[in-house]
Amino acid sequence: MAISKHFLYACTALTLLPAVPVEAQVTQPADGAQSVAAPSTDNIGSGSDTGLQDIVVTAQKRAENLQRVPIAVTAASGPELTARGITSSMQLNTVAPGLNIRTTAGAFQPSIRGVGTSSNFVENPVALYIDGVYLPNQREGMRELNDVSQIAVLKGPQGTLFGRNATGGVIQITTAAPSETFSAKAKAEIDNYGTVRTSAYATGGLTPGVSASLGIAYATQDEGWGKNLTTGNDTFKLRHDFSARGKIKFELGADTEATLIGDYMDRSELTNAFQPYNGSTLAFPGGVAVSLPRPTSVHDGYGVDSYNNFKGGGVSLTAEHNFSFAQLLSITSYRQNKYSYQFDNSAVPGAFFVVTSPKTRAKSFTQEVQLISTKSGPLTWVLGACLSSEHLAQLAA
Repeated sequence: MAISKHFLYACTALTLLPAVPVEAQVTQPADGAQSVAAPSTDNIGSGSDTGLQDIVVTAQKRAENLQRVPIAVTAASGPELTARGITSSMQLNTVAPGLNIRTTAGAFQPSIRGVGTSSNFVENPVALYIDGVYLPNQREGMRELNDVSQIAVLKGPQGTLFGRNATGGVIQITTAAPSETFSAKAKAEIDNYGTVRTSAYATGGLTPGVSASLGIAYATQDEGWGKNLTTGNDTFKLRHDFSARGKIKFELGADTEATLIGDYMDRSELTNAFQPYNGSTLAFPGGVAVSLPRPTSVHDGYGVDSYNNFKGGGVSLTAEHNFSFAQLLSITSYRQNKYSYQFDNSAVPGAFFVVTSPKTRAKSFTQEVQLISTKSGPLTWVLGACLSSEHLAQLAA
């Protein structure tokens, strides 16, 4: 037996934006450190040696100084995230005020200024983009940040430029672009509970006009945060988290370039370790009173082990061509993944109420075309069209 849902939508937009300088709401890190710095290190302002460095974002579909963007944006560079000990997307709330992140059944559920969703099945009203590609499946948002170049959190409704599912805002993740100059780095860390995190990244030129990069990351946890006293197994334990991303960049001429990107992720974890309070009764016939000596302990007596599993990835092709008056941008992507989860909702030793999703598969295709003005003037403009198709199928056990 199969249950499937299919979503298909298309949109077009013509947006006119003021080109004159406007004051943007810029959220700086609490300790006063600089946010994302552009390649230029010239300070802004005259007659001051302590001006802010240029911060370049694409909050309005074009690369521009953050100080000229009339949007509340928090931006952070990859080195800044590393300096703050932020290793995964689940920790982004520590650098972006107003952003809260929680996980439900393995789903990445951000909310901005209180706008989000409690469902792990529907698309989130806070849109997630990685390298310009929209990720509709919430479970693809839980990932390591080993090859990130910039994180930008756009607060408030962004539907004009980002379409649907941007009611609360947008999270933009930009990964490092390939370089023709060879460089490589590797890192290994050990955290609490025997958690080991390793990552490596390398980039370099293949032939004239062609460069590539590869980033991989792996994490595992030796001991869980708690224990299931019924099964004897750990709870809240990361079994493994492997991710890889490869890029090939083609310089097709003075005004044209294309980037082919492929990524894959395999994540598995043991989850859920809750207890009912003393004297609680089960919410179904035959329920018995529960008496526990330590109701707030992370140890529990579930009848089954709760888990989340995810495997999947995708490919995308981004092509850019610069005309004399505008930039033409095309982003094509295809993604496919499968996931499963299980948890005991009764919080007692017997398996009275077990929620299981044994096999769920998701496929998505997106095509976006943008024509972005490049000349300065009283108005700048963006013309775009997009097509998105998503297919979900759940197979009965």
